[in-house]
Amino acid sequence: MSLKEEELKAERDLLFQLAQNNVLRGLRSFPKFQRLLTKPDFNLLKRESKRFHSQGIIVFYRIPNGLEYSRLGIAVTKKTGSAVMRNKLKRAIREDFRNSALKKYPVDFLVTINNRVFKSISSHKEQRESIRKGLNDFLSFISDL
Repeated sequence: MSLKEEELKAERDLLFQLAQNNVLRGLRSFPKFQRLLTKPDFNLLKRESKRFHSQGIIVFYRIPNGLEYSRLGIAVTKKTGSAVMRNKLKRAIREDFRNSALKKYPVDFLVTINNRVFKSISSHKEQRESIRKGLNDFLSFISDL
């Protein structure tokens, strides 16, 4: 392992410890180390992963990710609706991730929205409930593996 890789791993471990301390103190957050941020990460998940379909969401996942925690990526296309609607959906996905037990599994996953299903749902409350149900289905699926 090169020096730069060791420094990145040490930094990631420190951020992980800080986030764990925040959780123990009751603070809820979504730190950067739990996010998929780069295009290569997204492309790798789309190419070399398995898929899970449920309740209008599609989850691309890869087990194990080589880390002690999970990372989340969100992809919502413009076909889903206006920027306001897309941001509401992304906030709902992030909130459900923060409140779920998915964080403890070493899984990288990318959540995408099935546009055909979400176009037919008019209420934001129903959309959010559909997302919550889909992520709970995914959690039960992952815990069975």
